[in-house]
Amino acid sequence: MQNILDNRTGHYEKDADGLCTRLTQPVEKQGKLEYSVDQKTFEEQGWVIQPEDLTLCNFIGGGDFASKSLQHPNLVKLIGVVTGGPNIQIITEYMAKGNLLEYLRSRDQTIITNEDQIKFASDTCRGMAYLESKNLVHRDLAARNVLINEEGVAKVSDFALTKPVDANMDDDRLPIKWTAPEALRECIFTNKSDMWSFGILLWEIYSFGREPYPGIPLEDVVSYINDGNQNERPDGCPEEIYKIMQQTWNLDAKLRPTFNCLRFMLELMRAPAI
Repeated sequence: MQNILDNRTGHYEKDADGLCTRLTQPVEKQGKLEYSVDQKTFEEQGWVIQPEDLTLCNFIGGGDFASKSLQHPNLVKLIGVVTGGPNIQIITEYMAKGNLLEYLRSRDQTIITNEDQIKFASDTCRGMAYLESKNLVHRDLAARNVLINEEGVAKVSDFALTKPVDANMDDDRLPIKWTAPEALRECIFTNKSDMWSFGILLWEIYSFGREPYPGIPLEDVVSYINDGNQNERPDGCPEEIYKIMQQTWNLDAKLRPTFNCLRFMLELMRAPAI
């Protein structure tokens, strides 16, 4: 038996033979370039289409996702659109850390700091303030639709439902727990209904990705809200942040803050951490 073990040990000392082992030298990249996420590769291969060269067609939908006029550091940047098939493929800048919801859920609360939370909130609010300045509403603002890049910058994405202010919703794609009550009732969306959704997003950030209205069945959420109830303050959430949430959930839409106003408030809270 000892001889067998000695022989096998000697063999694997000379040849790993499929076992995990220390890398002794760099290995050149295998395969073709189409799987690279390096934007330089896209440019070298002629894949990058300048936004001003894009033409939106009706089959993309009524949103402004690919509008060349929507350019802001806190909006996900459009690179190109591929239409060579039954489905449209939208190419955007690479957001290495994925969506905010999964980012919050996949990291321990000791890893995500208060500074991170206020930064995510501030970054998102900046992007939404820009849409507000263009008289556009997002209509599906939630942590799942905010992406994080390698540097930790949060950017608003998924403009599939973005339309001019006061545009009617022409389908039933309504995320009930994130949608303002007047929008659910009248199917008319404004920057104030986006502000309601932003308050829910804030709650997601400070609850580390929990689903809103925990313990409330989906079919009871609307009546729960109309009775004057709100999400409770998440554990560890600063009181000043929770007060902002409560302002965004005012049943009177006119009394909710604007994104531009809220942007300044969040930046002031963030300033000591910068």
